[in-house]
Amino acid sequence: MFLVITCALTAGAAALRVARAGTRMSYVGAGAPVVVINVPGLSWSGRGLSAYPVLRDHLPKAAVGTLFRFASSTEFCAASAWSTISAGSVHGPTSGTTTGPRNCATGVRRDATGLPESLARTEGYPGALAHAAEQHGQCVSAAGEYAALGAADSSGRVDDFRADPADFATTCHLTLIDLPPGSARRLLPMVLRRVPAGPDVIVAGLSTVPGRPANGLGAIVCWGPGVRPGELTSHQTRHPGLVAVDDIAATLYRSVGQTQLAGYARPLLSATATPPFSAARAARRRTAALAVSSSLAAPYLTCAFAGLAVLLIVLVVLLRTARRVRRRRIWALVVAVSSTLAALPAACLLVNTVGWESAGRPRLALAVGVSLIACLIGAAATATRSYRLGPLFTVCVLTWWAMIVDTILGTPWQLLSMMGLLPEFASRYFGMGNLGYGTFVTVTLLTLSVVGSAARQVWSSRATMTVVVLLGLLSAAVDNGPGLGNDGGGGLALVPAVALVLWNMSAKCHRGRWIAGTVVITCLWSLACAGLDSLYPPEYRTHLGFYFDRLVHHDDISEFTHAISINTTFVQSRWWISLIPALLLLSIALALVPKSALPAWTFTAWRFDPIVSAALTTVLFAWTLGFLVNDSGVSIPAAGMLTAFPLLLAFGAWERPAGDIPPGSVDSTGVVGVVGGA
Repeated sequence: MFLVITCALTAGAAALRVARAGTRMSYVGAGAPVVVINVPGLSWSGRGLSAYPVLRDHLPKAAVGTLFRFASSTEFCAASAWSTISAGSVHGPTSGTTTGPRNCATGVRRDATGLPESLARTEGYPGALAHAAEQHGQCVSAAGEYAALGAADSSGRVDDFRADPADFATTCHLTLIDLPPGSARRLLPMVLRRVPAGPDVIVAGLSTVPGRPANGLGAIVCWGPGVRPGELTSHQTRHPGLVAVDDIAATLYRSVGQTQLAGYARPLLSATATPPFSAARAARRRTAALAVSSSLAAPYLTCAFAGLAVLLIVLVVLLRTARRVRRRRIWALVVAVSSTLAALPAACLLVNTVGWESAGRPRLALAVGVSLIACLIGAAATATRSYRLGPLFTVCVLTWWAMIVDTILGTPWQLLSMMGLLPEFASRYFGMGNLGYGTFVTVTLLTLSVVGSAARQVWSSRATMTVVVLLGLLSAAVDNGPGLGNDGGGGLALVPAVALVLWNMSAKCHRGRWIAGTVVITCLWSLACAGLDSLYPPEYRTHLGFYFDRLVHHDDISEFTHAISINTTFVQSRWWISLIPALLLLSIALALVPKSALPAWTFTAWRFDPIVSAALTTVLFAWTLGFLVNDSGVSIPAAGMLTAFPLLLAFGAWERPAGDIPPGSVDSTGVVGVVGGA
């Protein structure tokens, strides 16, 4: 039944994705002049476009979307926004400079006379847009205080600059207009009336309003000869209705004829699958969902995990002091609470299928929805507690199914999940992020171990190995495959971990051969996935293809050293983050020390069960590799622990229906009770 459901879910998700792939799309500003207007603070939240009636008048012929500004809870200044447009990649004032104030209220004020020295360079450089336009026989004009930062070349020269945004000129191929926050509502109708009929017009909230709360999400509305009415998207976000600030820059570069772009920005695409007014309503709901999920991620998850952990401690204390008659009831509560805690990552995904963002109080709806779904999964797991691996397998397989379906569909659930991509923080819009990967690799390895153990009881050894290999290939393809998870570092940890599962199930061939074979297969798999991605045209490639190109054609391994540097900095950034590697080392130590050295109060049932012990060995192995080879890899063991540790408690709470298992004894199935707890 498990294999049938897995095949059905995988095939159904793949068919649904193929059916959605037929949407017609066209590039915005493909060869036509483009006018970009920054309306600070323009967003779908609050009053939305109702504050700008002139934009509502253009909706029937417009394409709309939600705009990521690269700022979750901080301001994104106009200087940073226009410098990003100029460079083609994210730029902004750095905190390490002393050339002036660093907030939007009193921030850097520059016109065409020069560029601020405090701009942090990444892939591109300020002034690149003007140079690209000049190389292709075009020019860039600017109107408004900060728009000059987008139109200036590296020396600070602008082809045509007007201080008054209402006095702009459209003599150049590209026109950049920056409206001041205080008078944007008054000036926008005047500006739009003066825009001729030929150019494609992009009106967006590129920057935030100084001094006002910001959530990093703006609104964007486009219309013109090259725009199909509907939703905007890009090959960077790969989600309908979602674009980023540097995607607007990529659109301008493409408009002047520059096809080779710095970084991962991609030109805007307009799709006709959704009517404009429906797209606007969807953008409002999507903006609310992203804002709520990112704002609730830390407080809700902290409270949920802390509360359930405290409850578990209370139950364990009661268990040690309760009489034998009451112990079974307390054990049942331990299983229920542990399973509910382990089910939270799956609940954070599945809640996005019920439309909680449309509720009158979306924050409350999200919290209640996640709690209810986690409780339902916990109840289903508790119902199987008469089986030795019932709760563990139930939670793992439901989470595994949910993540496979979501990734095949293009990660729409992970995008909005409190334990998913969190694009406002990580600038990752699709595929398998490190936080999701930590959960995915944990439930994958536990599921493969349990399925392999069960299959060996009814099938031959060869058939069992074949099933586990196929399930492992499915998991690796979902995580690492181009167009699916696109997880570069994940395959370097998941593939050898699956090989370790197979080695534990086999007659355990020569260790040296296994290690050599695993290294070769892992390298070939990772290179194959990256090589397939590199075969796409540049605008379709992800970081996998760019890494492969740099490695093969330029012998450049800087991405790997850069990932290690980022991870090291991340670990040192907060004291509580540095505890995660310590917990990982402690877990490895507990798995290696002799059982007689463990204190009597610890849950050690898993140490004496061959299935769970072998599974957790592979999980720890995958956590360690994932931590070492990924940027922000510290989040991988952190996310995995949130699932694995509660499942260990649920497994440790198992007992035979006939009665308690005496401390330190082994039953016929190899399961030992909780030492000191019976």
